[in-house]
Amino acid sequence: MEKRRQMEEAVMNVVNQRVDPPALDYTICKLGELKASVSGAFRLEPGDSLDGELQTETAIQVLRQAIALQASARNATFSFVGGSNGLPTTQEEWDELFVALTGPEIFRTELADTSPDELGRFIEYMHEWGNLPESSKALTTPIRVVTDGPTSPTAGVVGQSVMQFLYLPTNTGSRYMSKSEERAREREAGNRSSANNKSSEQTLAVAKKAKEGGVEIVMEVTRDSKVRVRARRCNYSPGVIIKEMTEETLLGRLKKTLDYWEKEGHRSK
Repeated sequence: MEKRRQMEEAVMNVVNQRVDPPALDYTICKLGELKASVSGAFRLEPGDSLDGELQTETAIQVLRQAIALQASARNATFSFVGGSNGLPTTQEEWDELFVALTGPEIFRTELADTSPDELGRFIEYMHEWGNLPESSKALTTPIRVVTDGPTSPTAGVVGQSVMQFLYLPTNTGSRYMSKSEERAREREAGNRSSANNKSSEQTLAVAKKAKEGGVEIVMEVTRDSKVRVRARRCNYSPGVIIKEMTEETLLGRLKKTLDYWEKEGHRSK
């Protein structure tokens, strides 16, 4: 398993570090155990969370979508298992299934009692809530809230608004150095020429601009007139560690906020 993970990371690094054209991308598919016939229901999720049997014909259909038809599969890792039971039968259904790979998606729910006409008021409600976590001492990572985040064409969606919680730099994470590493870096810096020092400063300036990650809340109306909310990761540079504790805190507060809206908020005029 460790060697497989190293191979995957090597592929990702080649893609992420490539500067010269043509640009590259990758798709890492985690397949279950291939069999001619499988009775279990088809499932596809981001990451490496699924394990089990996979029907060969189902695998062929998924790989065809990932390679030829789904932009969301680019630079994504996903796993899938099961047979033909529950497998999408139309291209629209396939498109909707692969939407979850962008980010990737880490939470999704539909607001059963909220109509598309209420989307504007719901977005205002979410913007008010979004300003609260920014100064919260409960978050282990400082954040900046962007209430008008970038939207993007999404399969099966006719209206969309995005709010982002962007993580701010801290002294920890992938750029943390121990005392010995700091001393080694100081010795190395002392031996460089002025030209090399200038190059190092430029490199450090770029590093400071690295994307620290974040969570964006996508509020949208689907083609079948349902209002739904999705949360997905965003703004991550390659190699930046996922801020799991901050992510869990934000998701926990999001769920409580949505519960309140469903019970009381959308009824208030």
